[in-house]
Amino acid sequence: MVFSEESKAALILATQALPQMIAEFGPEEKARRIVLNDFAKRKVIICFHCKRENEIPSAEERVFLCKKCRKEIWVTARTNYHRAQLFFPRLAIIRLFEMGISLNPNQAAELLRISYDTANRIYKQVGISVISQFPDTAVEVPSAGALPIFCRRTNQTPAQKPPFEEEFEMQRNHQEQNSQTISESASLPGMPELSELELLILEILSDTPVGLDQLLEKTLQDSSSLLSALTFLELRHLIHEQSGNRFVKAKSMTISLDCDERKKSLVESFNFFVKDHYQGIGRKNSQIFSSFFWLAHDRKTWRKNSLRRLFASHPYISYQDILDFVTPLSFKIVPCFNTS
Repeated sequence: MVFSEESKAALILATQALPQMIAEFGPEEKARRIVLNDFAKRKVIICFHCKRENEIPSAEERVFLCKKCRKEIWVTARTNYHRAQLFFPRLAIIRLFEMGISLNPNQAAELLRISYDTANRIYKQVGISVISQFPDTAVEVPSAGALPIFCRRTNQTPAQKPPFEEEFEMQRNHQEQNSQTISESASLPGMPELSELELLILEILSDTPVGLDQLLEKTLQDSSSLLSALTFLELRHLIHEQSGNRFVKAKSMTISLDCDERKKSLVESFNFFVKDHYQGIGRKNSQIFSSFFWLAHDRKTWRKNSLRRLFASHPYISYQDILDFVTPLSFKIVPCFNTS
């Protein structure tokens, strides 16, 4: 993976912070005690079997027997530490977020010597936990505004289609559901029915200009068909032509981004953040990455140990919950950052 200068700088900061985190949370056994001590502050825990309240007997025991039914009670059960074998990486990733250091899961996996899957799962659990705390000041923006950063396939995106096709499909389905007939839906403005060639062109184009000759070579189309497709995409404001018959994706690259300049500016800031630190995302996770955007900039809300408390208290986010998570046709971004 190619990292931007911003993501490289974040990795340097994280590497410099690692000795301090090891001193605070490490080694693994110490991290485990810290987490269990956090849970022991609850004083009592309800047995999942008989519903009896039990006092937590020790700040160092993860499992003990219910006084009534004598069945095992796991202190970490149904929390984000459910079945967790590694405690230090969770505490370290959470602390980096609290410091405003935006590593991506690949970098975190390398830094903490864990698998990418483990790092990615922790990230998603953190992100979904933070979504539950979004303030009233969060601004709802159309997910179509984030099309430029949709460059990873998800389980909603068929492998033979571009990553951002998921957004087009969701918008089509939404319009069909809100129309009396499919024929009415087809006549609604702002919703292009893109051909395979047009989708392929959008897959090829990026922020870097691509010449007409390169497009002819990559699409294997004749010039007449290609020019017709390019004209259609330009009329829909999905691409822009630059001097010398070169083309780029439109910055907004929107289907129907019907919102004010403030929202457009906010989406653009979010897109730059994702490109700088994560290179690109799958469409379904836009809202999760919006929570990372908030974590990166708001130091007053996300003070030391604030995210750690939320992560421990939030109901368990399972792997299936992560797979099932899908950003709707609009998502929230926290616009006002308090850095004091």
